[in-house]
Amino acid sequence: MNLQQLYYFKTIAELEHYTKASEALNVNQSSLSHAMQSLEQELGVKLFVRSGRNVALSAYGRMFLPHVAKALEALDGVEEAVVSHTAGTAVVTGTASDEAMKAAVEAQDYKVLGIE
Repeated sequence: MNLQQLYYFKTIAELEHYTKASEALNVNQSSLSHAMQSLEQELGVKLFVRSGRNVALSAYGRMFLPHVAKALEALDGVEEAVVSHTAGTAVVTGTASDEAMKAAVEAQDYKVLGIE
């Protein structure tokens, strides 16, 4: 099971349609179907009940969805925390021997580095 499969699963569950999900995720439908087949095989259960192009969650899918949603929400929260923590932090590129760059960073003179 990987993160991409979980995002795919959640999107299909929300849209109840493989074509719409593939468009929303910007992946081809074949890749999406293959990812869900792999996930179902790994779990040993069917997550969806298919009816033509429409799908609905199976009983196992309904049990699985809240856990997936919670896990993805937690991961998004981690990403937001890291981004907000690093907001305003300058990323310096160059060589460590560049004394002017080191001095500008130490003095927090970001204009010298081209950072407003």
